[in-house]
Amino acid sequence: MNQNNSLKSKKIYKPGIFQYCDRWCEKCEHTDECLYYDVNKKFFLSGDKKFNFWDKIEDVVNLTIDDLEEVSDSMGVDLKGFSEKFSKNNSEETLSEGYLLYEKTENYSKIVNEWFDSFAKEPLPVGKEDHKRKVSAKELAASMQQLTKAIEYIRWYQDLISKKLKIALNSKHEFKDGFHKGFAKVVLIALDRSIDSWNSVLEHFPSMSEKISNQLLLLQKIREEVEKEFPFARTYKRDGLDN
Repeated sequence: MNQNNSLKSKKIYKPGIFQYCDRWCEKCEHTDECLYYDVNKKFFLSGDKKFNFWDKIEDVVNLTIDDLEEVSDSMGVDLKGFSEKFSKNNSEETLSEGYLLYEKTENYSKIVNEWFDSFAKEPLPVGKEDHKRKVSAKELAASMQQLTKAIEYIRWYQDLISKKLKIALNSKHEFKDGFHKGFAKVVLIALDRSIDSWNSVLEHFPSMSEKISNQLLLLQKIREEVEKEFPFARTYKRDGLDN
């Protein structure tokens, strides 16, 4: 194959499409265009570590600091010192005004862990109101599928919310190109889906309405504050994802 044909066959990625995503590659429709997905699949999912980190750094130069740390850690290359310095310099100046908001997201993640951990010790409490309506086997299967999906979404987003919010807060006063809006939008999407998922769990277990309602109220409050902190995040167009 000559050089021209080789260049034509080289895969083309959408620049930065992974920058403002939720890292849930299994649910994504854009993996064919995503450098992050290919890097993750080749070097993490396949377990292939037979490559030189610095030879590949050019291919992943657009990855976020978190992504670079994942790649470097697996290769034994230490980039954490730089990352910690970056985080310290920004968090002291820009995170303070949103620190209480950030704390709420961290607290939410802990509450979710405690909620699910409690069922490892005791069976799921099912009240009489949870069995009022008789359902067919087909309806039951569909119901269980819906519940499984809701729990999967809750667990996926519980930590991502605080991580993406921290980046949005840190970068709010550092970048002028909408960088923070993209991450704030990811936070809002994660909050929306988490709220929908908790409502779904509540439909299945109305006897647990008090505890679940507390989680819903906390998430709704966080969402309101995020929208106030980043008023243009909802309408922000993420390259490759929203246009």
